[in-house]
Amino acid sequence: MNAVSTSVTSNKISWTSVSSASGFQVFRSLSATETYTWLANAFTNSYTKSELTTGTTCYYKVKARNTTKSPTVYSAYSSVIAAKPVLKLSTPFYSMIGSQLVYIYQFLDNLTGDDY
Repeated sequence: MNAVSTSVTSNKISWTSVSSASGFQVFRSLSATETYTWLANAFTNSYTKSELTTGTTCYYKVKARNTTKSPTVYSAYSSVIAAKPVLKLSTPFYSMIGSQLVYIYQFLDNLTGDDY
């Protein structure tokens, strides 16, 4: 599994696809050892969770499912992975304003690297 902050309020998790899976169930917790709650059903091998609190670590795990069987067959849970939405800054540049050395940063879009 892989996890990355995609903005100041979202995380993207991805995992290896399973050929026999018709979808995946994504679960999240605010603690690695506490109860996980179902977030969503995903039909690809990634999921982006938005509307998170910047700087709060979230823990995720995934189950594959095969709905072509009756009853539906579920895999074991994946390993747990943590992600934290964060603000990314550009490499600082500096300028002299009078006798003051001022460092300047730009806020970056975490996905594209574009400033905003």
